[in-house]
Amino acid sequence: DMPPLVREQSLRSGLACSAVRFRAQRMRWGSCTAAGVLHLNAKLLFLSRELADFVILHELCHTVHMDHSPRFKALLASHEPDMERLDAALRTAGTMVPALLN
Repeated sequence: DMPPLVREQSLRSGLACSAVRFRAQRMRWGSCTAAGVLHLNAKLLFLSRELADFVILHELCHTVHMDHSPRFKALLASHEPDMERLDAALRTAGTMVPALLN
């Protein structure tokens, strides 16, 4: 159930979004609009809690910085010091999703 995960991550980080939408995206785990709407890939349900939390945090950080600038990375690192390991793990996380859904 993803909305509670978003709510928990928002409370922990102090970062808020305006809405959450779910999509079956092919290439991205998530995205964030300029209006602060998070679009999360429904396939996150197949990832570990740690990786799903990281994706949500990553997208919440985009509510402050809409790019992957050093400021964005510093904000993300301030909330998740292990971000490099988690980011690397996301690159192969697609293997956790059943092939039928890819």
